[in-house]
Amino acid sequence: MWQVLIDHFFKGLVPATATVLDLGCGAGRHSRLLCERWWTVGLDLSPALLKIAHREMPDAPYVRADMRELPFGVDSFDLVVNLFTSFGYFEDDRVKRLAQDSSWLEEARGRAVKVIYRLLPHLPPHLAYRVIFMNRDLNEVYASQRDMLESRGDPAASQDRSMIRALANELDAARQWLEQQANLSFIEVPYGELVSQSEVWIPRISRFLDDELDEQAMADAIDPALYRHRAG
Repeated sequence: MWQVLIDHFFKGLVPATATVLDLGCGAGRHSRLLCERWWTVGLDLSPALLKIAHREMPDAPYVRADMRELPFGVDSFDLVVNLFTSFGYFEDDRVKRLAQDSSWLEEARGRAVKVIYRLLPHLPPHLAYRVIFMNRDLNEVYASQRDMLESRGDPAASQDRSMIRALANELDAARQWLEQQANLSFIEVPYGELVSQSEVWIPRISRFLDDELDEQAMADAIDPALYRHRAG
């Protein structure tokens, strides 16, 4: 399928002598196809995914780097492609170490910080928070994670659906914890409804944050085409 799409969109527009950058190449699924047509460099930040890419095509030029700070000069490539959902995954590595070091949150006052629910209890209690608790159907979460792991060749992709109940229990515990904290308020937002009924949920989120948001910019940022795993 991907080869057909690549041929359809690029073959007639990009000369055979072109150089191509596969930005956010992951495990190299698209890079391998692009290499059949053009000289292609794959770039990704994940060592694990690049290891898989190298294993599948050892001689291909893969580069580990952050797409926000490209290690190439201007006009190094004739074509730059990003064929999946690499944008939006710019996470602060300090969040992952929140349990060990939370001192950096002092400088994050007034800003949004993405934190997974398991790390919420490690938020310093002397700070005040407003938490947007995003709730997605766990069947969708399971399907999305399974597909991601399969693309990496990770054997964890075969885990059974019993994990859904375990996740549900963890989320219930997280809600109970949130309700018991005096230093924070929270709003629970259903992911599916936010995408399909943004005109309802965006004003609610804005009011929760004292109407300080650009609601039109929020609406413009929602791309329903990226909502690939839907329940029901």
